[in-house]
Amino acid sequence: MVSSTTPGKPENGHAVKGVPPGDYRLVGFDLDTTGRKLIDEICQIAAYTPSSTYSQYIMPYKNLDFLATRRHLIRTVNTGRYRILKDMQNNKVVKTKSEISALREFLQWLKEQQGDKKAGIILVRYEGSQIVPALLIVALKRYDLLDEFNALVKGFADCQPLAKSKCDATINPVTFRNVCKILLSEQDPKIFNAADRANLAYRIVEHLTQGESDNAGSGDGATPQVNLVEAILEHSHSVEDIENDMASLQVILNRQNTLKPIFGGLLSSRAIALKERKNASQLRRLLSEAMFDYSTLEELWNSGKEAMVEQLKSKITVATPEQLEELGKILTEHFEKPPEEREFKPQPRGGFRKTNNYKKSPKKAAAGEKEGEAESTEEPKPVAETNGVKEETATS
Repeated sequence: MVSSTTPGKPENGHAVKGVPPGDYRLVGFDLDTTGRKLIDEICQIAAYTPSSTYSQYIMPYKNLDFLATRRHLIRTVNTGRYRILKDMQNNKVVKTKSEISALREFLQWLKEQQGDKKAGIILVRYEGSQIVPALLIVALKRYDLLDEFNALVKGFADCQPLAKSKCDATINPVTFRNVCKILLSEQDPKIFNAADRANLAYRIVEHLTQGESDNAGSGDGATPQVNLVEAILEHSHSVEDIENDMASLQVILNRQNTLKPIFGGLLSSRAIALKERKNASQLRRLLSEAMFDYSTLEELWNSGKEAMVEQLKSKITVATPEQLEELGKILTEHFEKPPEEREFKPQPRGGFRKTNNYKKSPKKAAAGEKEGEAESTEEPKPVAETNGVKEETATS
């Protein structure tokens, strides 16, 4: 996932430029998606300013996974003739548009919100990962709208580090829900909807900079845009930074795919507990981020087990001793197998088995009972044996 890449330390050597100072318009922003991977799709775009709000649902090609359905409280329904989105709270159909139509409307709305801010727009959200900007950039590239987007939006800002720097002593942990409850007095914040999250993210930045503007002698209740931008600018990343992170992420994902013979059985087997599968995913991530692929590990194993363990300890500096020990066990168990048994072979999924334990309709069940009663009332025909051959005799 993009959340594991560290903005500011991209693997491909690009330097992080950030967003230069300027007179920007701050806009709250968030997305609802079908999942948390780059191959997932957008199902809602939402943005917020004190003067206007934008929100539009999109009909995705793929269904929302289980976690996304619980996170956003919407689900895809296939009626047979067409697919629809339904709100799980009121069971009503959600009005949707195509992705390209929603993106064009979103760009037009951003152009209207820019106003006299010639420096451009900064989109603000509350999230610890870069998956939301990455998914938006992927969608814009799909329809050749990225240049138009770059002319309006100069960067993405995450207000979670801002909240952590100012409220770390009073709010623990600094989660979105806790920050909304304490800072905004929202007893039950609705964070399942992208429109509500965009609103709350903007209000969090506004609240955190309110004290600074009061101390500066602003006097009025509204926080000037200048103070908001100055507070969030150090936690902002340009669109180019996000694209560089996506490029480095793709390299990591390609490296992870080479490790499938080692971790494929640990991640795909349903017989393994969820906690163990998550642990295996973390270990695979540590290897790929340390620039280990399957061929590199195989060469290290051929040079000796101790040499491989030493290389793991020297390059994977962020791992705990327990993780390094478990990683050594997994690699040793894999490479001790004969070469022909090392390849990962996914288990075929079982199909539906036909059984005779189906429920009969009431009419068929009643007819079956009557036939059974009729057969039981008939007397068996006597059998006579002639020359060792049994023959049925007619009954009068």
